[in-house]
Formats: sequence, structure tokens, C-alpha cells
Amino acid sequence: MAVEATAPGKAILFGEHSVVYRGPAIVLAIDRRAKVVAQEREDGCIFFDSLDLGFSGYFRGEEYISVQGEEWRGKRLQAFFVAAKKTLEHLGVESGLTLTIR
Repeated sequence: MAVEATAPGKAILFGEHSVVYRGPAIVLAIDRRAKVVAQEREDGCIFFDSLDLGFSGYFRGEEYISVQGEEWRGKRLQAFFVAAKKTLEHLGVESGLTLTIR
């Protein structure tokens, strides 16, 4: 079974950090969307596929293995990896996950 989520893109023209302190900002939605499809895997890996961004790879344990693209991208995916792992733990699911990002 696959689950899909989309969100509109945004542009922050001014005040990206000032909003933390209730300051002003100029933000608008743009005509682009981010889409993520999550699908269960049987091998226990958390696999990221984002060929639109030029990379794919997976985490086995805490180690990122690059399939396509630069190895350093795995460090950028660490937050997504932790979120996916914690979500699976919270749901009591022991399988892996494929996250397709477009």
C-alpha cells in the first residue's frame, strides 16, 4: 500500500527568521508542488528516490548508501531518515520504507 502527500511550494521574500519572534514576513505560494509517496518495503531499508533532484540511496542502520548521485546527500537526508524511522517505530511497523520525492 502506498500513501501520497503533496504541499505547495513557497517563496519567502522577507522575514524568514523574524516570524519566530512574531515579526513581519512576506510569504507566498508558488505554482510548484512537492510530492512524497511512501511505500512499505520488506527488507528493512529506508530508501530515498528523488531522481528529479538527481539522487537515490538508502539507509541500512545509520549508514547511507548512495545508489545514484553524490554520497554527501545522505547527510542532508538524515532528518528525513530519523522522522521516517520514528514514525515506523511509533506505528509498530518493523518493515522498511521507500520514499519517492518529486
